[in-house]
Amino acid sequence: MKRRLAAFTLLELLIVITILAILAALLFPMFGKAREKARSINCVGNARQLALALTMYAGDCDETLPKAFFGAPMEPGLYRWMDVVVAYAKSAQLFTCPTAKEVVYVPNSVGQYGGYVCNRGYFGSDVPDGQETTPPFQTYGVSFAEIVEPSQTILLGDGVPRQLQAAWNTRLAQPTQTDRGPRGPQLLTAQGRGTYEARHTDGANLSWCDGHVKWQQLSELLKTNVNGIYPVFTIEED
Repeated sequence: MKRRLAAFTLLELLIVITILAILAALLFPMFGKAREKARSINCVGNARQLALALTMYAGDCDETLPKAFFGAPMEPGLYRWMDVVVAYAKSAQLFTCPTAKEVVYVPNSVGQYGGYVCNRGYFGSDVPDGQETTPPFQTYGVSFAEIVEPSQTILLGDGVPRQLQAAWNTRLAQPTQTDRGPRGPQLLTAQGRGTYEARHTDGANLSWCDGHVKWQQLSELLKTNVNGIYPVFTIEED
């Protein structure tokens, strides 16, 4: 008797391949979302550690936040807020969001500021630009004691590449719109400059002045009170 070899027919192979293709189409997006969720959780940890580092810095400096920068921001070798915070954070890698691995922080560099942007309304600077600001321009940062509602005031968050601050206290730099960026929506100023970036499922991880971190859609940050003030960005609320 001849031995019969067990094998798939062409039709059976096509059916198996079709089923595998359908399963792959269903599961791959889920795997992608799971990976992004893990990256977002790591980003939350970075933002929380940076907020803690800022709090430790303030504890050594009369509860006052650092200057956003000394001198013109685009000049090499000058101080930015990251350059003092990194000593408290203990690691420059905390400034890189896992979803934007190419956006790294290099101390005293031009443009390589990492992936997180501070809220300029509470950080000082030594370069007034003549614009009306709220609160008024000051050389040194705001004291934590001056922040009326720390749990509802942004300290820092996911930022666009080559940006170190969101200058919301400057009238000409108030947020006006969102626009699509390479990783998600970006919050733009009236002059079209990008600030915060929604790179985690169309939302941004933001650290608040009381130390907690949460995911937020950028559209929520554009809400003003009756006086046209953005309460999450500025010390003035009425």
